[in-house]
Amino acid sequence: SDHLVEGKSFHKFYFDLPSKKQEWGKPWVDSNVTMCSPHVRRIGKDVAIISYVRINQMLGDDNKPLVSKTSESRVWERRNFKWINVHFHRS
Repeated sequence: SDHLVEGKSFHKFYFDLPSKKQEWGKPWVDSNVTMCSPHVRRIGKDVAIISYVRINQMLGDDNKPLVSKTSESRVWERRNFKWINVHFHRS
């Protein structure tokens, strides 16, 4: 399914792709990660769960852009006034 992407970095990845006019040796970011559809749920005062879709943009071996997406969730716990990631799942 498709996801609404907010912000400019997702689109900037494509605008900044090296063109035939550019030199490949110039500095350029060859990957980008975007978090889509984040959902945060607090459980009590010391636990929070976040779920989201992670969109990865990268260049393939043929220098063509590729996009992959995964669903991720994280459980955060507040210990000694600091939030710590205590569980992670990706599918």
